[in-house]
Amino acid sequence: MQLGAPQLVVVLSGLLAVAICFWALQPYDWEDLYYRDVAIPRMQESYGFGWGVVTFRCHGAPVHTFHGITSVLPGGKLSRLGIRAGDVPFTQHGGGYAVLHHRLQAAEQGHFSDVDVVNAEDCFEGKQEFRTVPLHPQIREMPVFLVAGTLLLSPVGSQAVEVTRPLRENDSYGLRLIDLRDGDSRALWSYRDRASATWSSDGHWLAITDDPFGAPSRCRLFNVERQVRVDPLERLPSLPVAMRPSAVNDRMPCKIVGWVRDEPTRVALTAFDFSAARGERWRFDYFFDVATGRPVLR
Repeated sequence: MQLGAPQLVVVLSGLLAVAICFWALQPYDWEDLYYRDVAIPRMQESYGFGWGVVTFRCHGAPVHTFHGITSVLPGGKLSRLGIRAGDVPFTQHGGGYAVLHHRLQAAEQGHFSDVDVVNAEDCFEGKQEFRTVPLHPQIREMPVFLVAGTLLLSPVGSQAVEVTRPLRENDSYGLRLIDLRDGDSRALWSYRDRASATWSSDGHWLAITDDPFGAPSRCRLFNVERQVRVDPLERLPSLPVAMRPSAVNDRMPCKIVGWVRDEPTRVALTAFDFSAARGERWRFDYFFDVATGRPVLR
């Protein structure tokens, strides 16, 4: 059967419409394919890693294969950042390859950045499902997401932070500081929906990001010995105007990134000015020195 010109136009138009609909319904899959097969492989030499197929053989699950890090050059950029062979970028909503590429670029520009990865060897051994890797070389570790029952041990001494479960559905989670030697405890903080925290390497300070649904996230620093609470954003007005948001207030989101490697008194944080006009700077990365109580320009 041969199609005339009008019928051929109709068929081709229909196929084009189907292709457009398929593209519209799965834009992130096509974009991710480009980053997986083109953009990330171009970074192998400069970052010192091999890229290819990683096989996951997890207990009780079918065998799966994904593109990921097949090898890491000792002393290379990715090696120094803590990326391991067998790591595959991961996000809950897809687009992990694009996220890895964008955040590596952000780190190159000096921003604090991170990426979630799953590791084939960890999965085989039944370890945690994913880990968060800081992509800034000066960051020691990422904060831990808090859930009811979490016991976050201090790196030194006998103290720990425990997350208590709300008594009623709409109540807040509680953070209690516990001395594991004698069982003494005291309330430290409460949060509604989600939060993350990390200890300073000397065990004197706890950094918390309180991130409620539908409200700006907050950064808080606690000196657990002196029982002092610090809001680092309150100190931003001491910086030059060009180096801080135009208006600092309690509606400005903030995120604790982690403590600085080999600098136990400095924590890295990011403030977001979503009220900035188009083309203006909206992201501000700082170190904050808890010893002096002042932000430090990076």
